[in-house]
Amino acid sequence: MRPPDLAVPSRLRMILATIVVVLVAWVVWKTIDYRQQPPPPPAQPISAPSS
Repeated sequence: MRPPDLAVPSRLRMILATIVVVLVAWVVWKTIDYRQQPPPPPAQPISAPSS
């Protein structure tokens, strides 16, 4: 007899596994996409008004 925590419908497990794979792939793709971009220009300091 299997433990109750493994007694999940195979369809639900497949959907959850698909969601996890898609999320991981999306995070990896975003990380690589961010690394490929040139670094943003340095922020210009806001000068105080002279008056």
